[in-house]
Amino acid sequence: LVENLVNNDAEFSTLLFHTLRSMLIQEGINIDPILQSTGNSIGNSLFEILYDDDLDIFIENIANFWETKGLGRVSFELGQIIKITTFDCFECELLPKTGKPACYLDTGILEGLFTEFFNLPVSVIETQCYTMGDEKCVFEIEPQHIKNY
Repeated sequence: LVENLVNNDAEFSTLLFHTLRSMLIQEGINIDPILQSTGNSIGNSLFEILYDDDLDIFIENIANFWETKGLGRVSFELGQIIKITTFDCFECELLPKTGKPACYLDTGILEGLFTEFFNLPVSVIETQCYTMGDEKCVFEIEPQHIKNY
């Protein structure tokens, strides 16, 4: 692992994150809920910076932020479910293939951003991931409708 830290072209801070995460996984520590909760807080904080009342502009702002901050390249498909595709994902691209999705920080950030935008809870599910053997990460976002009793 330490060898990967110094002999890799990725950002050093990204490699530190991946090394720490890999070591925790090897020790059997599940940090996924913590990552998602942290991402949620980050998404809530970023909302004011990225917000626009036009959904297309809001999404474009998110895509530009992701790319300029080195988090990956993002594309969106709008419909009843919003599909977000990320290439070069900072969170998981360097992680080992596990057959399970791994982008809990991204999931939390998107959950925070879109919960704020729609002013109601959203469901964010990662359906494709580099750690599942895919060449991209795909997130599906769906507002949760409030039930009338």
